[in-house]
Amino acid sequence: MVKKNIQEILFWKDLGTYSKNVGKHGEIRYVELYETSITLPNGKRGILSIQKDITKQKIAQEVIRKLAKYQQIIINLAINFINLPIEKLDEEISKAVELVAKN
Repeated sequence: MVKKNIQEILFWKDLGTYSKNVGKHGEIRYVELYETSITLPNGKRGILSIQKDITKQKIAQEVIRKLAKYQQIIINLAINFINLPIEKLDEEISKAVELVAKN
């Protein structure tokens, strides 16, 4: 795959990819890579690679995704409690607590 990408870049195709890396201390980093072909001063082709650390953005996206999921659970629970007969209240509260704890 790497050889294929190098050949594509050298024939003037720009590539953009994302990569998840694990550092030597186990930390996870997300990197956005942009690669393009350039002409070097000696006339030969080379590859210019630009890397951008997008770890904070990826973490923020994951937090937003989890909050949206939790918000949807709360909305669904609220809808279920509307006009709920009193005799089913304890059972539905137990289900709601279990559902929230599971997520």
